Amino acid sequence: MITVSETDDRDLVKEIMTHEDIWWRIGGEDPDDFYPPADCIYLLARIDDVPAGLLVLLPDFDSHFQLLPEYRDQKYAVGAAILAKAKEYTGRITTEIGKEHANVHHFALKNGYTVLKEDKDNWYYEKVL
Repeated sequence: MITVSETDDRDLVKEIMTHEDIWWRIGGEDPDDFYPPADCIYLLARIDDVPAGLLVLLPDFDSHFQLLPEYRDQKYAVGAAILAKAKEYTGRITTEIGKEHANVHHFALKNGYTVLKEDKDNWYYEKVL
């Protein structure tokens, strides 16, 4: 069963975001130097009460979705659950995805994101919730 709730456990958020299969895609700095900012909203997805992923909502409602690799076979169900919860906070989110992550681009399109623009390196999206 998938559940989604807001969390203020920034140590858990850091654990998910600095996971070896996630950090190299989003990082750039030393993960030991990273600590999740306090001014974001963190929506934690759990599968059978085990942390599976999260959606980070920045103050401007730009967003970042991270899913632990062992749950990626359930990415559409988790994505739908997280987006339903995000609707409680805002009516619109945005994100950008690097063109080296075509699989994430397809995930965004399948979850109803609209491409606003693109450049040589990135796609820029919005999702009306």
